[in-house]
Amino acid sequence: EMSLEDIKTLLEITDSSKDAQLTLIQTNVTKQLIGRLRRSLPDILLIPAELDWIVTEVSIIRFNRIGSEGMVNESVEGHSATYNSNDFAQFLDDIQDYIDIILEPDPLERRGKVRFI
Repeated sequence: EMSLEDIKTLLEITDSSKDAQLTLIQTNVTKQLIGRLRRSLPDILLIPAELDWIVTEVSIIRFNRIGSEGMVNESVEGHSATYNSNDFAQFLDDIQDYIDIILEPDPLERRGKVRFI
């Protein structure tokens, strides 16, 4: 189960000074992931346990990008960063794999059926 504490641990935040900000980020990321899943799974209302980790990872990406929203590249005192325009980009294959597994019937049930793509 995803938790604020997991995000704080990975970000090495030991106090509650960023809790409100992290909670808002986590809530927004959760809503966005549900929206992505609902395109293929209309009845989905909660993040499946198998995809909890994506909320944690994208929340960390968003937190680390605060102040750099909308930027593609940033360079500060010799440190440069390149931001993906879609925070979910590196997780799209995992999301699609989950959708395919949920939507695909058991391989034994598919035998003998014709599928048009």
